Amino acid sequence: MKAFFLCLSLLPLLWSDMVFCQHDQICRVEKMVMCCGVEQKEPQGEAKAFDAATGRVVCWMRIACVEIPQEVLHIWYVDGQKQAEVPLTVKFPTMRTWSSKNIWPGQWKVQAVDEDGGVLTETSFVVR
Repeated sequence: MKAFFLCLSLLPLLWSDMVFCQHDQICRVEKMVMCCGVEQKEPQGEAKAFDAATGRVVCWMRIACVEIPQEVLHIWYVDGQKQAEVPLTVKFPTMRTWSSKNIWPGQWKVQAVDEDGGVLTETSFVVR
């Protein structure tokens, strides 16, 4: 019984650390999508599946950072194998940026990774 109350008394300390860690991120991805292109800094033709004949797709994101400038990577994978790392410099507190890649059939994933190697978010899509 004492152990139970001891655990309960430690919960606020554990919770405060968890909340602090969540708010300690320098950058936060507000939106990340796969699309066919970008016009006037906005994604066009958002999708989760693409035909191989598309040839090239874009990973578009809106990101907010409390400290600038920041380096963020888009890391592209197909069928679990890393294909590319694209460095993106965040120069403004809120910014839209993107990278693109030639595609071929497979299961694809793109991760947005911060300077410390932490994954901010990821999205996946398929190419048939």
